[in-house]
Amino acid sequence: MKKLIFSIILGLGINAAGFAQINKHSIGIFAGSGLSNTFAIFNNGIGYDFGLSYTYKLNKRIALISGLDYDIRSSYTSSKIKNSSGNIVTHKLKNNFGFISVPLLLNITIGNKVKYYVNSGLSLNYLLNYKQTTDIGDKTDVYYDKGYFNKFGIDLNIGIGVLFPLSEKIDISIEARFRKGLNNIVRNPTMGSSKETTKNALLLLGLKYNLFQ
Repeated sequence: MKKLIFSIILGLGINAAGFAQINKHSIGIFAGSGLSNTFAIFNNGIGYDFGLSYTYKLNKRIALISGLDYDIRSSYTSSKIKNSSGNIVTHKLKNNFGFISVPLLLNITIGNKVKYYVNSGLSLNYLLNYKQTTDIGDKTDVYYDKGYFNKFGIDLNIGIGVLFPLSEKIDISIEARFRKGLNNIVRNPTMGSSKETTKNALLLLGLKYNLFQ
């Protein structure tokens, strides 16, 4: 009986120690760039993303990730037109959207020292700023009014990456992430118009600090 009680206590102790070891809180920073688009008929532009992350490990393989980031999504269209003088000039229209985003991602990891992972989930966005630049020949006009667009949106996030340990406390990561808007970015679309959503494909570099081991 004493051996049985001792075995149970020992087992509980080992499980508790394992639970304490794998339930980590981590904070990090990340930044990256890639291709983005804001309208279906436009060409891909350059997108940027940087921010802070927070990770809570549920167990050795599964974690929840949140944080706060700022990302820029852009696209453009270009064509040749005649100006008022009858000359052929280049007409270029570029859209720039700046979003503040709060993600909630499920993270699944495999591996021991070098770890491979996938992320998936949603992010809530707020349209912080908008800039439209129109170039016609050597003339440039800039438009900042974001009232035509919805302030809030939801994105689908999917990512794959690899995590390299630098020390017991510090990891670096490289992640390819795809982000797709689920709602129409246009506030009052015209009758029969297609749904306009934003998207970007990014390569992100991250640095993570493990608060508890």
